[in-house]
Amino acid sequence: GLGVDGAVMFAQKGQDEELMSHLEELTDVCNKTKEYAHSSNITIDSIINYKLQKAEEWRIKVTADIIVPVELTVPTFDIAVVFGNLLDNAIEAALESKDRKLKLEMYCDENRKQDVIIIGNSVKNPSKIDVIKMFEKDYSTKENPSGFGLYEVLKFFKKNNKGDIVPNIDYDS
Repeated sequence: GLGVDGAVMFAQKGQDEELMSHLEELTDVCNKTKEYAHSSNITIDSIINYKLQKAEEWRIKVTADIIVPVELTVPTFDIAVVFGNLLDNAIEAALESKDRKLKLEMYCDENRKQDVIIIGNSVKNPSKIDVIKMFEKDYSTKENPSGFGLYEVLKFFKKNNKGDIVPNIDYDS
């Protein structure tokens, strides 16, 4: 559409019906943009908001509890690449599952002085997930793997001495 400029044009011409219709359309567009994360870290906020919005558009039930730490313990660009990839993988797996669920939690554990990111998703065959193998080099459940495997993600966190990945299979979801 015409955006705000269109609304101004209709108002200047005194076209009230067109103006109201246009404003309703703009309001619908604005209301569809859900903000899951809002912090001083625009990069992380943008990734979270974009990915979770897409997940909802694909009819995935999203739950989120997010407090983006003011200062991340890992450089923003590095965490953005890894984080975006993990979210892509979680969304892809949720899309293939019956339940179609995605959960994201993010906060800073003050006691342990580390950022905590929890990404959970429903999967097609939870009983077939091998939590040991999933961290092995070159392991993938995909036919044509293209991104980081969990091996690379784990290596990244170990190299930076900034955390760990703890797999948790919830067979009820």
